Amino acid sequence: MKHAAADTLNYFSDLFAAHQVRWVVVGALAANAYRLQTRTTTDLDLLVDLTEERYRAVRAELDGDAWSVHPTGGERREFPDIVRLRHTSYFPTDLLLAKTPYQVVAIQRARLLDPVALGFPLPYLSPEDVVVHKLLAYRFRDRDDIESLAKAGVPLDEEYIRHWCAEWEISDRWEEFRGSR
Repeated sequence: MKHAAADTLNYFSDLFAAHQVRWVVVGALAANAYRLQTRTTTDLDLLVDLTEERYRAVRAELDGDAWSVHPTGGERREFPDIVRLRHTSYFPTDLLLAKTPYQVVAIQRARLLDPVALGFPLPYLSPEDVVVHKLLAYRFRDRDDIESLAKAGVPLDEEYIRHWCAEWEISDRWEEFRGSR
C-alpha cells in the first residue's frame, strides 16, 4: 500500500534533517499552499541544496531504503540536475538539485507552512518563487497555477518577480500574464 504524500514529505523532512540539507517544497504542492482550490499532482517536487558529498550520502541512504533512483539532466550523472525517485510504498518524488544562484535564494526565502496537516511546518516556496518557477516551466498547468494564485488574492512582491524574470530572460511571460489581467 502506498503512503500518502504527507508521509513521503515526513520521510524527506527526516532524511534532509539528518544530513543537514536545506530544501523546499516546489511544484503543484507549493502552489496548492497558497491558492483557494488545490489541484492534484502525481508526484512531489523538492528543491534541495546539496553539495556533491552530501548528495552521495543522501543517495546512499535512498538506495538503502529501497528507492529506485533515476538521475536525469546535466552531463554529470553522479551529480545530476534532477533525480526521479520511485518507491513501492512512498509517493513518487523528484529532487531538483539547486545549482543556480536563484535556486539558492528561493530556498533561503522559504516559508514554513503546514497546508497538508502534518502537525508540523515544512519549508515551501514563497508565493513569488512559485510564480517564478511556474514562469520558467510555462506549461499550460503552470500558467493556470499562476492564475489561481492571482484569483486567491495572494499578495506578491512584483519587483522581486520582475528581477528574476529579467535574470532568466522571461520577462515577456510575466508581462503577458500581467496584461491578461
